[in-house]
Amino acid sequence: MSHELRQFWNEKTSHSEEMHYAIIEFLASFSHRIPNRKILEIGCGTGLFSSKMSELSPEKIVGVDFSEKAIQLANDQYQNIDCLEFLHADLLDCELDETYDLIVGTAILHEIDINNTDKLLVFLNRHLKKDGVGYFLENSFFNPVFRFVRKHIIGRYGTYKMGSEHETPFDPERYKMYLDNFLYCERSAKQFVMLERFFGQFARKHKKLFRFGQETDQVITKLFGDSSLTRSWSYHQEIYFSNSLSYANFMNINIV
Repeated sequence: MSHELRQFWNEKTSHSEEMHYAIIEFLASFSHRIPNRKILEIGCGTGLFSSKMSELSPEKIVGVDFSEKAIQLANDQYQNIDCLEFLHADLLDCELDETYDLIVGTAILHEIDINNTDKLLVFLNRHLKKDGVGYFLENSFFNPVFRFVRKHIIGRYGTYKMGSEHETPFDPERYKMYLDNFLYCERSAKQFVMLERFFGQFARKHKKLFRFGQETDQVITKLFGDSSLTRSWSYHQEIYFSNSLSYANFMNINIV
């Protein structure tokens, strides 16, 4: 990955003990798959998500990030958790010498641009067990309205861009590469997040509006769950892939 991207995340990195509710629900959705499994978190940052997984009795969790600062903070914060290991490495150019039952991450696939996604796919295939799965929480670029706002408004007119300069949300073009590389690959959106993002961006000083957006998003989540509406309009999405296990079987969904 580029020097500029490393520098951006080294400067941006700080440790937090708070997780967004969508990330909490994302973890809860596959918590039944964690006990006694070997898990790799890519783009682990300062290790909070890995630490939460460690409470669910895994065999081992390895967190990898290309930010030296993030890995240092993770090792300092969670050094007493025996099943956790944090490594400083570039995903596009590293070998971990073992395979994993589960490879996970939050907001990392979209940081790998389309020109380097093939290298990431090689890494994922090389480090997944034959019956292993990948499961990621990502931002979404599937909605044309989002694409327009992101390309022409965000970062201008007093709005702010949270990610690095050239980062774009996970889009259909990169998703197709995953579809072509794995026997099973599905996209879902179990947590609807949109109004929170809108009010957080365009009405940052109005905390009541932001809270209203959060509450409304959660009501929509309860009403519609994973549906065509949430997959089309939610800012968050889940990306699942495996060469051996369908998404329904992974989630223990009963198919009638």
